[in-house]
Amino acid sequence: ADFEKFVNLILEKNRTLSSVSAEDNQDAIGLAKTYIAEHLAVSDLSRHEIAKAAHISESYLSHLFSKETGLSIKDYINNERLKLAKSLLADTSLPISLVAMRSGYNSPSYFGAFFKKATGTTPAEYRRNFQK
Repeated sequence: ADFEKFVNLILEKNRTLSSVSAEDNQDAIGLAKTYIAEHLAVSDLSRHEIAKAAHISESYLSHLFSKETGLSIKDYINNERLKLAKSLLADTSLPISLVAMRSGYNSPSYFGAFFKKATGTTPAEYRRNFQK
């Protein structure tokens, strides 16, 4: 009977720790996403800085981010930059080179190639099609 109480106590503590850990993981991912959103225009957005903002190690950030979002950090950043670029192309008349810079790309030509590969259209074509 005492052994059974002990095992049940251990199991209950484990469940409690697991739920706290899950909340901590969500908080870390939230902090990482917030940091990324606030620094999208930084072309060399580093995993080190993101991990520092999330208060976890770089390797744990990579593991946790992939586990929680289904995306690598790099893919998540690229998706967010693409969303930002689409929004800027659709809602502003900024030159494409400035859209590239504000979306975190130092090179407008790299931005154009990345955008075309991701969307099937160039930034200029996207803007024209969106304004119709």
